[in-house]
Amino acid sequence: MQTASLLPEKKAPTILFVCGANAARSQIASALFKDRVASDAVVLSAGLKAATEISPSAKEVMNEVGVSLDSAPKQISKELVDAADVIVAVGCGAAHDEFRGKTVLDWHVDDPKGQPIEQVRKVRDGISHLVDDLIEDVRKGKFQGQ
Repeated sequence: MQTASLLPEKKAPTILFVCGANAARSQIASALFKDRVASDAVVLSAGLKAATEISPSAKEVMNEVGVSLDSAPKQISKELVDAADVIVAVGCGAAHDEFRGKTVLDWHVDDPKGQPIEQVRKVRDGISHLVDDLIEDVRKGKFQGQ
């Protein structure tokens, strides 16, 4: 006979990846996270000052690993910040008034804008390792109930 659990169901955390323009770094991070474990968290991305389009070189290096960047850049908003359990600042620093009171991870990632494709690949690969570490933390329940 099965009995219902008396423990509350754990809510998947909402993770907001943020970078300067939401044109490369935060797009790469959110796409890699979604591609690897879409059901472990709600994933959002935004920019402090949103670009009008995703970086062509970011699209190219992500296509090389079979992941597409098809989400338009978004401007950070109070609603996105309020929805987030965790904010991942991908190369834009964590000291922003908008982030006050939130759990913020500060990833030091170089801006690939205007860089040769080899450098953009290095940025992608560095973000990939950071995403793997974040996935491990999410699976361990580090951000549950925030």
